[in-house]
Amino acid sequence: MSEEGVYANRDDIPVEIFEETPMIIVDEGSPKEAGGILRQINITPNIVHSSKDNSLILSMIENRLCLGYMGKLVLTKTPYKIISKPTVPQFYRDIVLTIKDRNAASVATQKFLEFFEENLESVLAEIGYADTKSKEEEN
Repeated sequence: MSEEGVYANRDDIPVEIFEETPMIIVDEGSPKEAGGILRQINITPNIVHSSKDNSLILSMIENRLCLGYMGKLVLTKTPYKIISKPTVPQFYRDIVLTIKDRNAASVATQKFLEFFEENLESVLAEIGYADTKSKEEEN
C-alpha cells in the first residue's frame, strides 16, 4: 500500500479489506496468486486491475489508486513509496528451483545455483522469512 494510504498506520491488514477496497493483482487467474488465494478462504476480492508488469502495479499502489497483494520479494529494494503489511491471516507459498542435470547446465546456470545456495539463508532472513521446515528437520 502507499506510505500515505488509509491503512498505512495499521500493524496488519485483515483480508476482508480486499473485498471493499479496489485492488490490483499480478496475473489474475492462478490459484496461487492473490485472487486465487483469497477466493480459497471465501473472500471475493474487488479486483479492478491485473497486470504482469510489477512497475505498473507498484506505481498504481504508490499513487493510492488501489491496494495490491504481492510477494515480499517483489517489494524489497523498490524505489516506490509503498509499504508492506502482513495480512490476517498470512499466506505463504513455496518457490521451487529445479534443474534436470546440474553437471550439464551452462556455466551461467551453475554460477547462479552456487550464488543461490550461498545466499539463500541471508536473503530469507532479510525479508523476514523463517525456514521452520529446515529447523524442524534438524531437531
